[in-house]
Amino acid sequence: MIPRPDYDRGPDVKAAVKQMTHFPGVFYFLLDYIVPILVGFFSFSIWNPVYTMLRAVHNFEMYGTIVSIAIQISLGFISTVGFSMMVSTIGICILIISYRMSLRVDFVSHAGK
Repeated sequence: MIPRPDYDRGPDVKAAVKQMTHFPGVFYFLLDYIVPILVGFFSFSIWNPVYTMLRAVHNFEMYGTIVSIAIQISLGFISTVGFSMMVSTIGICILIISYRMSLRVDFVSHAGK
């Protein structure tokens, strides 16, 4: 059942496997380095959806800027941690799926011989 790795795959299958292993690496790089910067920018700003929702429920800005900034920083930290956990879970799922797809391509390429 396990394909032998010494078979020649052919140029089309090699190009497909190279492309399939390249895109998950780029996607994982974006999830690891670019997304946290964007999440940090939006989490600690007034555009944070949790901050906006809480401000719509109760206008705490009338208590002063120190209270508003303290709530914004605490909600920003909670939002950043929560979103980072969600992105990490999605990244792990993408890696598992792409690994399985590369195994399938490798198996299909050896099945015809």
